[in-house]
Amino acid sequence: MAQGGGVLFLALLFGLGLLCIAWRTVARGARYAAAFEITREALGERLGYAKQSRASRSSIGGPGGPRYPIDDQDEYSVSI
Repeated sequence: MAQGGGVLFLALLFGLGLLCIAWRTVARGARYAAAFEITREALGERLGYAKQSRASRSSIGGPGGPRYPIDDQDEYSVSI
């Protein structure tokens, strides 16, 4: 019976270790997300995270290049 108790203890210890690793991963992800949001708010324009204007949302095209309007009449398609 003592052997069964040792196996149970090791299983609980292993489960606790996995729980700690999962908690650390979630906490690290939250810290990175918060740092990204703060950086985007503080340096957004300089780093290229500026919000898109309404004109750029209704068109497609790369930054600094030509913009192509999108509406119900256009038949633009994108191929990959």
